[in-house]
Amino acid sequence: MAPVRLKVLVEETDSEEQKQRAFELADEYAEKRQRDQFDALEEAAPDLVRLDRYERRTWTRQKRAIRAFMNIKLWARTI
Repeated sequence: MAPVRLKVLVEETDSEEQKQRAFELADEYAEKRQRDQFDALEEAAPDLVRLDRYERRTWTRQKRAIRAFMNIKLWARTI
């Protein structure tokens, strides 16, 4: 992916030097963007781990509540 300005530069220029420079700029942009995404993911990893732990605890509590509810329903039928 490259910015629109670089695409226009490649399409509208007749000079091979300008086209080559535009391709080099597009490569630099893509590399920079890729590093930014890696850094963002690396920074978000601890938050994702905490979110996963929170989700597992929540699921366990929900499962325990459903079991308790079912036990109450079953106990109420026997009376």
